[in-house]
Amino acid sequence: MARRTPLVSSLKKDETITLMKTFLKLGLRRLRRRAVVGGNTMKWDVEYTDEFGAWWNTLSENEQEDVVAHVGLLEEKGTQLPFPYSTGIEGSKFSHMRELRIQSKTNPIRVLYAFDPRRTAILLIGGNKRGDKRWYEKYVPIADKLYADHLAELKKERLL
Repeated sequence: MARRTPLVSSLKKDETITLMKTFLKLGLRRLRRRAVVGGNTMKWDVEYTDEFGAWWNTLSENEQEDVVAHVGLLEEKGTQLPFPYSTGIEGSKFSHMRELRIQSKTNPIRVLYAFDPRRTAILLIGGNKRGDKRWYEKYVPIADKLYADHLAELKKERLL
């Protein structure tokens, strides 16, 4: 299981990007941010898979900035993140599978994610769907497998 590391919500965007790059480099897979919702402090934790981390390392700095901005929205809004930033995924084995919809210049980037039973967002895998009409056919089964593996790991570690 990934080590837990807090991510302070007061970080500036460039500090957040640097911190996320450091997390990925060190193999850490959990970000924590506190969001104030209706006067209450709410924590939306975000974890990511090794596959997401490998994909992240292929992105340009501008693309990474765009992804970080959307992950920040996910950390702040959690399950209430609205369209156009997030939408449900059809064809997944998991009815709560969603995607972050990121437009990075002319590249439509997608990050498939789901909230697990602990209410932690799991960033499963990402990709650029520009010019690929079968993107979902390829990536949704991969995301389903990664999420199923994640759930099995939580059960094995008795976290569920």
